[in-house]
Amino acid sequence: MISLRCLLVMICLVTGPCLAQQMRQDDPRELIADGLAGRGELFKALIHWKILLTLHPQNHRYKTRIAQLQGRIRQRVTEQFNLARARLAAGNEIDTRRSLLDILAMDPKNQRALQMLRHLEQQKMASIQHQNLVRLQKQYNIKQSGVKTVKNLHYLKAGIELFNNHAYQEAVVTLENFIYDNPHHKKARQYLYRAHMHTARHLAAHDELQQTLYHLQRAEKYLDTADRMPGLIKQITRTKRQLADQYYHQGLRVYLKDADKAIDLWKTSLELDPDNFNTRARLNSAMQRQQNIQQIRAPR
Repeated sequence: MISLRCLLVMICLVTGPCLAQQMRQDDPRELIADGLAGRGELFKALIHWKILLTLHPQNHRYKTRIAQLQGRIRQRVTEQFNLARARLAAGNEIDTRRSLLDILAMDPKNQRALQMLRHLEQQKMASIQHQNLVRLQKQYNIKQSGVKTVKNLHYLKAGIELFNNHAYQEAVVTLENFIYDNPHHKKARQYLYRAHMHTARHLAAHDELQQTLYHLQRAEKYLDTADRMPGLIKQITRTKRQLADQYYHQGLRVYLKDADKAIDLWKTSLELDPDNFNTRARLNSAMQRQQNIQQIRAPR
């Protein structure tokens, strides 16, 4: 008869490998990896198998599962690429993008998929810019052959909005950016004239005559209405005389301390108001005095 001990040994020999196999299958990481692969999340499953292989580098079963997954991934990537090209040829950008994203889900560093996605994004942005360009051209009544960039049209739109919000100096800067590439745009020229005039009046109220003169002269450049030109010329002439008078009196104040500086100030004053007799007389007198001093100091 077979003893009880021998019977137990025989049972262990028969059932041992099955129990060990069952224990290996019940490993939590293996179950997670198998579940991910079953749901089609091949890249995540591959990561889990690689983690298991790192923990158990001698486990050949893990190596086999990794090789199998890598083969499945290569096959799926090829299939999705073929599908993406077919969808792109049919003009179906949404499904093309979906196929490329599926590729990247399996192979995040796939350069072909990344390059195709970037190309699609560039095409999409170009299409959006073209649509915006057409919309803004219609809104501001601009011919197709005129303004050619959305950026320029946004300068025009923003400049008009700034003007309407009484931010005249900001409107000037923005509209000048637009008019640089579109010098004959009638609407922009009208708004620039008005913005420069508003800015000039504000600066004149604060006695900033140099900047006032600058904006009046810029307004003259954009004024296309002949009946307003004489009035604007008068304003420019009056501002020049006021600024010339400032320089004249500055010269008087510094003359005794710095004659050379006074001479420079009177020269600037005469450039603005060439017919001013007092300024010319002061300048000639100061220059003659400086010349006499130099002659006295010169060695004999």
